[in-house]
Amino acid sequence: MFTPSHNPLLPGATGISDSTGVRGEKRVISFGLYGANPKYVSGAMRNAELQPTLFPGWVCRFYVDDSVPESAIRQLHSLGAETVRLLSEC
Repeated sequence: MFTPSHNPLLPGATGISDSTGVRGEKRVISFGLYGANPKYVSGAMRNAELQPTLFPGWVCRFYVDDSVPESAIRQLHSLGAETVRLLSEC
């Protein structure tokens, strides 16, 4: 398992797992998620839930900022997704 200290390219990454393909490459489905709107947060959860069935061997990675509730981030991790925290420019 990778951790942020072992992954200099993604210093804000948490929940990084080892989903490698046939040649050792990582298979990632990436999403951007911001805000607390249930419309988007629940959609992110559903994507993370469906990923193992629709895309076995792949991993969902969500790029999030401080506007995403911690509870949503924890739930994404519990579903096997990775998150990368982006810093706000303001």
